[in-house]
Amino acid sequence: MNGMIDIHNHVVFKFDDGPQSLEEALEMLRMAHQQGISAVFATSHFAENISEDLEGEYFKKLEQLREAAKENDIPVAVYSGAELFFHHYLEQTIKNHR
Repeated sequence: MNGMIDIHNHVVFKFDDGPQSLEEALEMLRMAHQQGISAVFATSHFAENISEDLEGEYFKKLEQLREAAKENDIPVAVYSGAELFFHHYLEQTIKNHR
């Protein structure tokens, strides 16, 4: 993989504190590409009380973003990630959401 990798990015649209639309998310990827970034990790916030529905919504929007980037010829790979908040039950939370 050539180029830089952005390991902390809130690019998933209408989720957490990401962009408000798919078009805004695509513009973020275009700008990343122009700056030499070839991949981003979509690191939305992940707290101990995240529901399966919310987790599913993240992956649904992530896949929509990947497909739209491909359709729009934006050569930036988008990987799933998470911004973890430290708490006493973090280890168990991670095990529960593998």
